Parts: sequence; structure tokens; C-alpha cells
Amino acid sequence: MKNMCSNWWLSEHYSDKFVKESKKCKYRSRAWFKIDEIQKKNNIIKPGMVVLDIGSSPGGWSKYSSQKVGMSGKVIACDIDLMNPIPNVSFILGNIFEKITIKKIKKVKKKVHIILCDISPNITGLSIIDHSRWISLNNNILNICKYLLLKNGKLIIKSFNSVEIKNFCKKIENSFKKIKIFKPISSRSRSKEIYIVAVNYKL
Repeated sequence: MKNMCSNWWLSEHYSDKFVKESKKCKYRSRAWFKIDEIQKKNNIIKPGMVVLDIGSSPGGWSKYSSQKVGMSGKVIACDIDLMNPIPNVSFILGNIFEKITIKKIKKVKKKVHIILCDISPNITGLSIIDHSRWISLNNNILNICKYLLLKNGKLIIKSFNSVEIKNFCKKIENSFKKIKIFKPISSRSRSKEIYIVAVNYKL
């Protein structure tokens, strides 16, 4: 059964038009199209900004952000997995939820204008467990904002469309003045992933 599921996933993956387009354009991943769509609809990333990309590898969002902030800005990428170098991107190998990693980020920039997070928890396929893991991950990322996000800063975070997400959105509204829930066209239709775009961090 495991091999059948793996073969099905590979077949779907390589027939995906966004996977094909990302290879054609030499993007690091199909996730490029997600951040591009979010950016075009919300104009979040601007020249001169400092961006923190959490869970950055293989680097699709980091490279995209680097092009948007330009040489007057800066991108800090953080992941537990290695990532190939990108111009104007400082990569930090480490777990964002460990104090030592926070300290390393602060050595580059004490605080940032935008936090991006496109990571997912380990998925089991069991809704109750997966929903709980998503909310736990989202809450942990929201907590990171206290240490690294500037006042009036912005957060783009991936989440899971479920009943629990309403409560999490209320929590975000306590920290940000405005939020939007967004599902990019480039997300697979069967996927329940959504993106929360939060602006004007209240600190």
C-alpha cells in the first residue's frame, strides 16, 4: 500500500503543471508560484525590507523575496536542512524554536519587517492528529513574532483549513490589525492548505 501511495504521489507530482513550469523556469520549487500570487494580491514584500523565511529550503521563497527587496534589503533564511546559497540571503542552519537559532538570527538583524513560513508539520493522515499539529505549529510561529518581528510588521504563514483555524485566526487578530485567509491557485485542489496574511503587527 505504501508503494502504491508513493507511486501515485510521484505521478501526480510530475504531471503537475506548476512543477513542470518551475523546472522550465529553473525555480527552486513550485512554491515560487504561491508566494508570487500572494505578493501580487497583497504587495507585501517591498524594496529595502528585511525578510525572515522560516523553513526556507530549498529556497524558492527566499530567492523570490531577495529579488523583491533588492540590494537595499535583506533576506534571512532559516531551516534545519541545508540550502544552496542565494545572493543577498543569509542562511542559518538551525531549529527556529531553539534559543540559539534566535540569537543567530538577531546577529544578522535584531528584528525583521516580514516573517514568511511555508512549513508543514509531519502529516499522519488522521484528521484529529494533523489538525492539532497544524495549530501547534502555527501557535509556535506566532510566538516567534514577539522576538523577531518589528512593530507594524507582516506575517505570511501556511495553515490547514479546519474548524480549529477560526480560533487561531482570532488569536492572530489580537496581534495584528488585519488578516486575510488566502488559497493560491497553485495549491493543489485536493489540498486543505491555506495561507494567512497578517499585517500591522501590534507588538
